[in-house]
Amino acid sequence: MNTVSALLALSDYAFVLVNVFAPNHFAGNPLAVFPHADGVSDMDMQALAKQTNLAATVFAFNSTSAAAKLRIFTPDCELPFAGHPVIGAARVLDQLKRLPAQFQFETEAGLVQIERHKMRYTFTCAQGSCDEVQTQAIPELLAALGMDELALSSSPCWVNTGSEQLLLEVSQTAVLDGLKPDVEKLSTWFAQQGKRVAVYLWHEKNRYVRVRFFSVTKNQLIENIGAGTACANLGTWCLMQGLNDVNWNVLQGDYLGRPNRLFLRTDEANCIHVGGETIIVGHGSMSVPQTKNEDY
Repeated sequence: MNTVSALLALSDYAFVLVNVFAPNHFAGNPLAVFPHADGVSDMDMQALAKQTNLAATVFAFNSTSAAAKLRIFTPDCELPFAGHPVIGAARVLDQLKRLPAQFQFETEAGLVQIERHKMRYTFTCAQGSCDEVQTQAIPELLAALGMDELALSSSPCWVNTGSEQLLLEVSQTAVLDGLKPDVEKLSTWFAQQGKRVAVYLWHEKNRYVRVRFFSVTKNQLIENIGAGTACANLGTWCLMQGLNDVNWNVLQGDYLGRPNRLFLRTDEANCIHVGGETIIVGHGSMSVPQTKNEDY
């Protein structure tokens, strides 16, 4: 009979659970941060991210050029950059290392500038690309979202400030309330454009922006509760409209009962600043097997 020996050794790695963009303790976008990840393999990082089963899990490694090197994983794959993992890692590593008010993280997408003001952490990025959707494709898109053309305030745009999304500015918050996306129609439309489904719908009034952000995973429609990179895309859209003095509060996640509050600012140097408050809600450790012997 085949036998498999017991695990010979386990390595324990501490993690911290944080809620990013959180207006209160059990709100925001949850994240697992492994602040001492040196020694964790790529395979184990992916396994740990699948184990946490959160939208993202971030691993921090020692770096000679920055406060830390970050690796960001979803349960399915690695991301070169994402907003809320960077903000959450900043909160955890700042508490552990007492970092200066301004510092950098090394990511797979390059160096990222971080700034702390009280309990708010902000990342800065440069203006990305912004291209309008072809006019003839818009009616089918609106039908897939359950909207009519009068619901739009401006032309839909493909925006990429590190992660591409489709941005639609709607005319009133009632449009967001009444959205009924059809996952099949939406998937078909995006496939025709050669894009993955990622659609960010927003309405601004008196410097407050309400947001709904949808994607499709395994034929299921997913609504994102809080997304820093998508908020940065909104910043690129603003800069392309000549709005280089934006100072907006972005409200996301309310439709899911999990409020997220993001801060968006643009400046005359064509830089985008996205941030929010982060709350630590728990900590622990996970064990990773070092080796095992198999006897067949």
